[in-house]
Amino acid sequence: MHLDATLRLFAPELEPESIAPKKPPVGRSHYFATGELARRCLEALRMAEGRVVAAEEIAVAAMRDKGLDPEDRKTRSDFIQRVLNTLTAQKGKGTVEKIGNGLGARWRLPAEPADHAA
Repeated sequence: MHLDATLRLFAPELEPESIAPKKPPVGRSHYFATGELARRCLEALRMAEGRVVAAEEIAVAAMRDKGLDPEDRKTRSDFIQRVLNTLTAQKGKGTVEKIGNGLGARWRLPAEPADHAA
């Protein structure tokens, strides 16, 4: 009520009811805590022990861990896209490597340089 009155003081021609409500940000997911998906991706790649992994594999495993049905196409697609976004961000940091492009793209941890190998 007070906000509407203040708006009318500064813009008498404006009807506060005509202002659309803010929508929640699209990027956040209620399924994952902050940093959880990045940790899951890196853990999946570590567990693969050098094998290349598809984003879909990580997404399906995350869905099962959360008690969700991997056959739910909408949620599965959302999880895959989130995993891809996370892996792409990690690629930019040099934390993961992308092998291939498009639907056939796979991911792995980068090979350690020879002088750092144990």
